[in-house]
Amino acid sequence: MVVVDEASLVSPASFNIGAGTLNCLNCRPVVVVAGDSRQQQPLQTVQGRVSNTTSILNDHTFMEENAVRHSLYQQFCIVDKEYKAFVEILRHLQPSQQQLDKFQEGLVLCPAGCLTDEEIFRAFSRQAQTSIMTVSRAAAQRINAIVVQQLFAGKQALSDVPCAAVAGGALILPYAGMSIVIYENRYKASRIVNGQDATLLSSHGKTLILRFPNHAQAFVHPVTHYMEGEGDVTRYPMTPAYARTISKSQEQNLKHLLVFLDCPVVTAVALSPVRRKADPAVMQPMLALQLTPVQV
Repeated sequence: MVVVDEASLVSPASFNIGAGTLNCLNCRPVVVVAGDSRQQQPLQTVQGRVSNTTSILNDHTFMEENAVRHSLYQQFCIVDKEYKAFVEILRHLQPSQQQLDKFQEGLVLCPAGCLTDEEIFRAFSRQAQTSIMTVSRAAAQRINAIVVQQLFAGKQALSDVPCAAVAGGALILPYAGMSIVIYENRYKASRIVNGQDATLLSSHGKTLILRFPNHAQAFVHPVTHYMEGEGDVTRYPMTPAYARTISKSQEQNLKHLLVFLDCPVVTAVALSPVRRKADPAVMQPMLALQLTPVQV
C-alpha cells in the first residue's frame, strides 16, 4: 500500500512522476490519496510569479473507474459563528472589495500597504504568541530574518552554520531561545521530523541542543545537500518558526494570527487556523483579486 498524504498540496505534474514509477511495477499496489479538497491548492511559479494551480483532489483526470472516493467529516476549530460563516463564504466565492473592506475593518496593521522592516517587527511584537502566515517561502524567510535580527541583536550565535537563508543570499544563524520548526525527516526516534516545533537551548561544537514543547530534549546536526546553482550547501534541517507559509500552517490551531498575503491565495485556508474574528490581524489591506476560492 502507498499512502499519499496532504494531497491538496500535490499537483498533477508532481503526482505523475510517482505514478510513472508505480505503473512500471509488476504488482500494482493500492494507492491511498488522503487530503482536504478545500485546503490550500498547490503553488506554481511561472516567469517569477507565484500562483495557485489545481491539486490532484480537484483534477478529474485522477477519478478513473478504478478509483473509489470516500468523503469524511471535516473538523473546524472556529467557534465564532459570524467569523465561521464568512470563512465558509470565502471557500466558494470571491467577495467584493466592499465586503472585504467591511470584514477587515480594525484588522489591518499597516493601512498604507508599504511594509518596512520596522513595521513588520512592530506588527509581530503587537501580541505574544503571534504566528505570521505568508504565501511564499521567500516572504516567510524575509520576515524570519527581520524577527531574528531584532530579537537576537548583539547576541552570540550558537553556530556559524546557518539554519535558513533569505532570497538574495542573507543567512540566518541559530541563537539560544530561537523558536524553530524542523523541515526534514532526519531522526524519527529523536523526533527530528518534518513539522516538529522546538526551541534552541545551547550548542556543543556544531551540534545544537533543542527542547520540544513537552520539555524533552534532542540533538540536531548540520546536513549537507547539493543545491542546483549553489553546489554543496551545509545547513541545519530547521528554519525559524516566527513566520510560516500557509501550506505549512494548515490544520493548526493558533492563538494569534498575522496574515501577509504576498501573492494570490485561498484566503479561507489562511484565516481558518484561529477561533474568533478577534484572533487574526492583516499586515496590509487585502484586495479581492488576491482571494482565490477553492473549487470543489
